[in-house]
Amino acid sequence: MKKSLLIAVAAIFVALGANAQYVRVAQKAQWLDVPSDVKMENVMTKDFTPYVKTMKATHRVAAEGLAGEYILNADNFDGDFTESSSFQVVAETGTINLDQYDGNPEFNYNVVLKDFTYTGATVYGYYDEETAVIVIPVQTIFVHATYKEIVISGGYRIGETNVGYGKSIYLIVNEDGTMDIDPDVEEEGDQATIGWVSFLPNYEDGGLWNYGFDIALLKPNATMYYRTTSAAMGGTGEGWEKVEKRVALEDYETEWVINNFLGLCPVSVTLEADHKCSIPFGIKMYDYDRDEPYGMYRLVGISIDGQYIVRNYEKTKFNGFWEPGLAEFYKTEWKDAWTDEDGEHDAGYYFVDTDEDYIRYVAVATANDAEGAAYVIGYACNMSVETDEHAASTGINEVNANTRQSNGKTYNVLGQQVSAGAKGLLIRDGKKFVVK
Repeated sequence: MKKSLLIAVAAIFVALGANAQYVRVAQKAQWLDVPSDVKMENVMTKDFTPYVKTMKATHRVAAEGLAGEYILNADNFDGDFTESSSFQVVAETGTINLDQYDGNPEFNYNVVLKDFTYTGATVYGYYDEETAVIVIPVQTIFVHATYKEIVISGGYRIGETNVGYGKSIYLIVNEDGTMDIDPDVEEEGDQATIGWVSFLPNYEDGGLWNYGFDIALLKPNATMYYRTTSAAMGGTGEGWEKVEKRVALEDYETEWVINNFLGLCPVSVTLEADHKCSIPFGIKMYDYDRDEPYGMYRLVGISIDGQYIVRNYEKTKFNGFWEPGLAEFYKTEWKDAWTDEDGEHDAGYYFVDTDEDYIRYVAVATANDAEGAAYVIGYACNMSVETDEHAASTGINEVNANTRQSNGKTYNVLGQQVSAGAKGLLIRDGKKFVVK
């Protein structure tokens, strides 16, 4: 058995033990606490017709053209954390009756948003091609076994501490296919919505379910590959699961912003001149505060201790390597046929987990308490991000860190297998090299 496999097997037990702590609070974490001084005010309107007399069409497209996947970014009330998620827009027509409120009319919808703001939610809206606006009226989006109906509406601020809700949400379709909430779109006589509020009208005294402000909707243009122990990060929570997560990558030459990083939030990647890259540890990854001494869930470093992975809060950044359109957060080295205490190995690329600067594991966890215990959402490893453009140019759709061992095959940039004597830019085991 390879040493790296032993490490992975041992890490499963470490991660599963940590996940057990997280499971105990999973239900509570779904109910996002609001600052104690935030008040909610219902200003439910009877008319869902948007006030767009001065609105200019920005991107006239048929509803079918909006179908596909989107990345949703939304700030919390304090604006100190931005959460990412993904949802699907489906071109579908029908009629829905919003009978959860008296006096609300039926409306014809031509778009359906699945998993919008909440996993499992189904949201109905109508898209006006003339104004390039999607209107999402107030509606029930999910029925919870305990909390009953979850209702979504437009949300806006009333001063610094109050949340107004109960109005339609307006999404502006931009020329590049992204969407935004536009503060210039208002219902006549009312404030503009800048986000959403989900609330529970039929559960005891009601209350907030979740909310998001200053939202932006992006089109995915890259894929993030990794393995994780965490259901919150796309796995099953039962072991190291392979995940392919669609992300929206923004390239600023010396910095990438990866939206929907691990399915949790946007993350900034620093690109260095020597083709090394890094992500800072300590950044907020999950909008839930465990209170002192734990605090928020953050990206945490890892060290290798024998056959185990352990959290290392002294590490400052997660290091990797980049080229245009591709970043890999691990290190491999080519080894000819070699032998260690586990037996013989074939020649090929193997993970190097003995280099403390390039450990391929990370955790999403709170701070330690005095005894060294922490709440952990999960662990991730073998992480890479590849843009769709890079995948198309190489002809290889996935840089899979778990198949780095040599299979003896060499490919050109079109993904075609070539002979060992071929020249030019070639790819073997996911690594590019030039033969002149």
